[in-house]
Parts: sequence; C-alpha cells; structure tokens
Amino acid sequence: MKAVVWDTEFTTWEGAMARDWSGENEYRELVQIAAKVIDFDNGDELAEMDILVKPVINPVVSDYFTDLTSVTQEQIEKDGLSFADAYQKFKDFVGELPCFSYGMDCVILQEGCDLNEIKYDLTCPFLDACIYFKNAGIDVRQYTSGTVSKAFGIELDGHVHYAMHDVNSLTQALLVVHKKKQIIVG
Repeated sequence: MKAVVWDTEFTTWEGAMARDWSGENEYRELVQIAAKVIDFDNGDELAEMDILVKPVINPVVSDYFTDLTSVTQEQIEKDGLSFADAYQKFKDFVGELPCFSYGMDCVILQEGCDLNEIKYDLTCPFLDACIYFKNAGIDVRQYTSGTVSKAFGIELDGHVHYAMHDVNSLTQALLVVHKKKQIIVG
C-alpha cells in the first residue's frame, strides 16, 4: 500500500488555539507543508516534499510561531512560495494517493483556498491517522503528530512542530500500526 503522510504548520499566536483563531486578524494561513510518499508494505520512503509558504494576511509570523516551529521569517521570505504555488505542488505530489495526517489538515488547505480565492479541487482521500491510533489503544489526546512515535517507543531527533519532523514521527507510528494489520485503506 502506497500512501502520503503529511503535516502542515500555519500562522498562530499565543492563545490562538484556545480562541480558535478568533482574535483580530487571526487566520490559519499555511506556512509549511511537508509530505512523504511511503510504501507501507516495506517501509520505503519513495518521495518527499517540504515547502515554506508566504502568508498574505499576516506576512510576518509571530515570535510564538517561530518558537513553536523553528521556522523563521527570514526562511519564509527567502524560500517561501505563494499559497497557489504550494497548493499546486502538493496537489501534483499526492495525486490520487490516500493522505494520512494527525487530524484533518486538509481543512487548512481548504481555508487557504478560501483566503486566496482558489478553487479547492483535491480529490485524494484524506485519512485521520488518529482513528487508527485510537483503534490501536493509543490515547491521541496525549500526543501530537510530532510526538506520536513516542507512543510506540520510538524517539526521534528534530524539532516537534517542524512539519517534516512531524511527518517522520507520524510515519514511524503508522508503520508500526500497519505491521499489526490495523490500517486498511480502500
């Protein structure tokens, strides 16, 4: 089984999650998207992408965001793509493969399309990995995409909330669950 494991990071501020991004000019604008195509039958990583995106409504990310993700304003300005370009690259990367995220990160893409007046037209199936972890007896409230590998005794180097680190954590956890025949897609 081939599938995409992916994660996003988006603009945030101290307390934004508790407020559900309802503060003045608080929008969940995509800033980073990382993904890997995984062959779950043998554990091989077949392809990867890691993209920074320039937010438009809040073009300067908060210090809170940088502390959380380790993504700096300088990196975004130097390497960031427009949302439209990042969305197209992701769409081309995933094609029709099933896409696993920790929660439904596809909502961030939908919100980004709305904010940027782009038609949301992804047709790949989006799967919430949390469902599979719950079925494996994991209390997903105790973890994030970047820490869920610890639920299976796997420690990873890297920065939690940096999208590619979180993809690696999520991938390792999903591979364990898959080996136990607890992931069925299709």
